[in-house]
Parts: sequence; C-alpha cells; structure tokens
Amino acid sequence: MKNETNLPVQDICRDDKCRFGKWLHSVGSNERNRERVNTIKALHGKFHQNTGKIAQEISDGKSAVALAALDGKAFNDTSQELTSALMSWKVNG
Repeated sequence: MKNETNLPVQDICRDDKCRFGKWLHSVGSNERNRERVNTIKALHGKFHQNTGKIAQEISDGKSAVALAALDGKAFNDTSQELTSALMSWKVNG
C-alpha cells in the first residue's frame, strides 16, 4: 500500500483525496444502500474536516493544540460514528 504521510493540509481536509475517499466517491448508490452510503460519505467528510484542522495546527507548530484535538470530543465522536457506520455496512450490506 502507498504510504500517505506528509500530505499537504489542503489534501488532508478533503474527503476525496485518500484512497478510501476516492473509492467511496466512486460507489454507485442504489435504492438499497443510498441512505447508508450518503451517511458514510457525510461522516467521512466530517472526519476529514476534523483531521484537516488538526493537521493545520501541527503545520502551524501548535502540537499541544493538535494533541488536545486528537483527544477531543469532536474528533473522537466523528471517528466512532464513522467506524460504527462502516461496521454496520459491512455486517448488513
């Protein structure tokens, strides 16, 4: 797998730049999975917004702020929601 480190902040904050995002944006939604796919796309986008903010803090030399954000509610809640939605999709199709 390609290593995705040292990415520019402007790429980190976009949900269509990572491998999963590229794949997710290519998934066609049908009547059966439209709601699930749209939910995952929204959560994935929210995840990238949060990680983009954290990456910007790191880029700005604010490591303590970035670390606090990684432990923060917004990042953790979004991460857990996205993980749960993905696991549900895997189990339920």
